[in-house]
Amino acid sequence: MRKHWELVKTALRALVWRAASNPPTTSLAGLAVWTAVAIVFFAFESYSTDARFSEYGLGLTLGELLLSMALTALVLRPDRRVAAMAALLVTSLFVTAIYLLLTAGQNLLFATISAPSWVVGSISYAEFGLYVVWLTGAYAAVLRSFHGDMRWRGWGRAGAVFAVQLVALLAFPNLPVFSSQDSADKAVNLWEYARTHLSRQQAEVAERPKRVDGARVELAQPALMEEALARLAPHGRGETDVYAIGIAGYAEQDVFIKELDGALVALNTVLPVRNRTIRLINHVDTVEHTPVALRANFAAAVRAIARAMNKEDDVLLLFMTSHGSSDGIALSLPGLINTDLAPDDVAAVLDREGIKNRIVVVSACYSGVFVKPLANDDTIVLTAADEKSTSFGCSNEREWTYFGDAFFNQNLRPDVSIEEAFLNAKVLIGQWEARDGVTPSNPQGHFGPALMARLARIYGSRGKQAPQHRSGLPREGPIRAWKPRAVVPGATRSRSRCRRNRWRPCPHREIS
Repeated sequence: MRKHWELVKTALRALVWRAASNPPTTSLAGLAVWTAVAIVFFAFESYSTDARFSEYGLGLTLGELLLSMALTALVLRPDRRVAAMAALLVTSLFVTAIYLLLTAGQNLLFATISAPSWVVGSISYAEFGLYVVWLTGAYAAVLRSFHGDMRWRGWGRAGAVFAVQLVALLAFPNLPVFSSQDSADKAVNLWEYARTHLSRQQAEVAERPKRVDGARVELAQPALMEEALARLAPHGRGETDVYAIGIAGYAEQDVFIKELDGALVALNTVLPVRNRTIRLINHVDTVEHTPVALRANFAAAVRAIARAMNKEDDVLLLFMTSHGSSDGIALSLPGLINTDLAPDDVAAVLDREGIKNRIVVVSACYSGVFVKPLANDDTIVLTAADEKSTSFGCSNEREWTYFGDAFFNQNLRPDVSIEEAFLNAKVLIGQWEARDGVTPSNPQGHFGPALMARLARIYGSRGKQAPQHRSGLPREGPIRAWKPRAVVPGATRSRSRCRRNRWRPCPHREIS
């Protein structure tokens, strides 16, 4: 025991970088004892109440420690090598224990106070740097004790010891003795790190947006637009017809095309838009057979509908779903399009073609910027958010954004007016956002009284008691993969995020 106590005293002096004047001696048996202590220490380093013992982890931990000691022995001088290795082992246990306590204290501190991520990261890197320098200096003190190395020579040999131990730590396969879900998800050695890094790179490549042949797609647009416009049904004499333009503007996420298709199906149950719909879609899987969402194609679609419709009686419904900003909704197709469709642009095109009766629905962040430029007595404008707020739900695993799900999928029905459907949807969206703890999107609605009166004749439910909305939550589980179709497919749920401007309340009827 006396020899072990002398080793501990030598290690304690090394902690303050002081060499021992009379270093102890020890045998292979004494080294084996401290090796066993080290195994216990490193085993319980990974212990937690939810962890399970792993015999493989114990074997790998022992193997890594023995490899580290073997490499260390190659760096040390032959005289008093066993005692020096024992002292280095005890010293490393002390320094590592103090480092782990500091790390635990830091984690506890930042669990109770809020700090920027760069501050937390900087402190963690600083702590690790301190650990490396401190351990190397302690090793240098041990080597001066046993081998009488001069100060700088001791630092050089200590650096070599630390380097070979680091090589052993990184190169040897490793697994915690007590493994939990958290530890199982970590890259614990060089091989795991390389495998994890490679898999992440492969995932990033797989998720990287596909690019289209911009020139080829652009040249195909006139023919695709002509084909789409030729399918428009003419105005029915003596009837109020509803024409629709649907825009899915953002190619990198499937949720927008799924929401567009689902919305058109829902709209067809309450408004006569069948055979009077033009779809403009930015997606790599549809560029061969569907016009893309270019500003020029939007203007051409509005122009064609203006020629086909009775501008005094018929109605144009414009539905746009994409990411949004204060500049409008995003039009993005890698390789061809990267721009915005601004509220003033939409208003200018509709006004230029003389389309008076219009319903504009915008499912995007900050979409409230569309209300002021478009609102009048003959226009209904519905947006997923106000001009200063994001909206939610635009992830690939979903089929609807929050707004699309609440309005089109859960509330737009023949027995409910468009105004009642919007109000019910707004309540439902508020419930979902409160559940998620996010800043409310605050959907906006402007209902032009002249158009509302006109719609009453074809909508058939103005003035009825609105049924209670269904207070279910959006479906979050796995959803069937979307596949492009030549005709409008079915649908199911979701919403997005982005940025927007300020505007003063319009004198027309608003719901905020």
